[in-house]
Amino acid sequence: MRTNLSSQISLNRVSTRYYKPENTIDRSVLTRFEKIPTNIYETVDEGVKCIADKVIRKIQERQHDGKFCTLALGTGASLRPLYAELVRRHKEE
Repeated sequence: MRTNLSSQISLNRVSTRYYKPENTIDRSVLTRFEKIPTNIYETVDEGVKCIADKVIRKIQERQHDGKFCTLALGTGASLRPLYAELVRRHKEE
């Protein structure tokens, strides 16, 4: 299995098995040299929903424990979809 694909990823050319492994063994082969856990999603919306789920879950866990939740959030255009999703979900509550 080829693992050095970061410069070739165009999701219509690279098989999903290279960025969305089906099992733990394949995932460990792809990520064994990574120091930061990394996930690649097919669309921005899919990635945003996953990250928003994690942020919301962490906030809810801290609330349940009666603690504050401090978030360090970045700035810039690349994070706007995430912030829009978090705002949308907050308004739906």
